Amino acid sequence: MKKILILMALVCAVLNLSAQEDSKWSIKVGAGLSSLAGSDTDGAKNAFAYKVGVGYELGISESFAIEPALMLTNKSFKAEGIEGAINRYYIELPVLAAFKIALNDEMKLIINAGPYVAYGLFGSDIEWDGYDTSNIFDEYERFEAGAQAGVKVAFGCFEVGAEYNRAFTKATSDFKQYTQGFGLTFGYKF
Repeated sequence: MKKILILMALVCAVLNLSAQEDSKWSIKVGAGLSSLAGSDTDGAKNAFAYKVGVGYELGISESFAIEPALMLTNKSFKAEGIEGAINRYYIELPVLAAFKIALNDEMKLIINAGPYVAYGLFGSDIEWDGYDTSNIFDEYERFEAGAQAGVKVAFGCFEVGAEYNRAFTKATSDFKQYTQGFGLTFGYKF
């Protein structure tokens, strides 16, 4: 048992030393569209959504990295009977596996995918078809888990990309509705 623990500690130390050379913090922003998907989404339409946060690229090798991030994310949608967009704001933690392909000495194509978890912080107060006003999280779930995938181009300290995310957990326990979003992202590494 001691040998296994020592071996695991050595592997972790080697990975940590090699990762430190290619590990970087980043600031990320993004904007796009979000909505509800699923069989009970009649009348749900896309609405403007955005995100902002910080990330970390943990370089494992020259062509592979793990990219955790902590994001404040707006997940909006429009619905029949409600004027304007319904806004839900989440703190989101994606952990993505990133595969890097060198396009030239200065530019890389990065394909990433992985799970995320999110927790609803606050949201819109809504009047439902003339009925009582309630906060969105009185009707919709605060916890969300799903997957995210994207592609981006990195050049120097900058990254520009596109991403898609889809929740696996229901947005509300009453209906088969799942949050989804598509957006363009911009990042700066330092």
